[in-house]
Amino acid sequence: MSVSAETSVINQVSACTKELVAKRSGEWEYLELLEKLDIMEAKKAGSFLDGCKVYLSGFNPDQTEKLRRVLNGGGATRFNEISDSLTHVIIGKFVSEDMKQLTRATHRPHVVTVSWLLESIKQRCAASEEQFSFFEHRPPPVEPPSPLSKKGVALLQKTEEITIPTFPPLDSKPKPVDPTEPEAGEDLIHQYLHSQP
Repeated sequence: MSVSAETSVINQVSACTKELVAKRSGEWEYLELLEKLDIMEAKKAGSFLDGCKVYLSGFNPDQTEKLRRVLNGGGATRFNEISDSLTHVIIGKFVSEDMKQLTRATHRPHVVTVSWLLESIKQRCAASEEQFSFFEHRPPPVEPPSPLSKKGVALLQKTEEITIPTFPPLDSKPKPVDPTEPEAGEDLIHQYLHSQP
């Protein structure tokens, strides 16, 4: 087998592996939808996203560029980071850090799939978000477990009652020393010395 034939086989295996990983992780759907996205069709739709402020999450640079062109042609404003000004977040591949930021945000934008963008182009206006909600169509992927073991987590979650010892209240004035009374230390020494044979 020649070097070019071996390279071709390796490329085919690599492409198949990427395809399987994409299918298994749920990425396949948004990749297919991105392929259907037609920039010329979006331009014909006019300012169908006028007033929408959009953040793109989980797209590679080529995909982001294609989506940017569609959004700009549709009159939307695209943001490079999550902020309280957003009206929509379009999700491709699940990015847990973005989801954490969204859950901490005071304002919650619509989190939608690429399908929402395709439908908006067809309708020539922003489509209803409910049927394209990212969370309605699939549960968020489970994040990989932390390095803590189950036992470690259980120990962290245990709540033990701590008893705080009580002490008699401190007097504001120290007790006066009686010079006729032997000191406690002298009395103890005296007992020790006299108890030995």
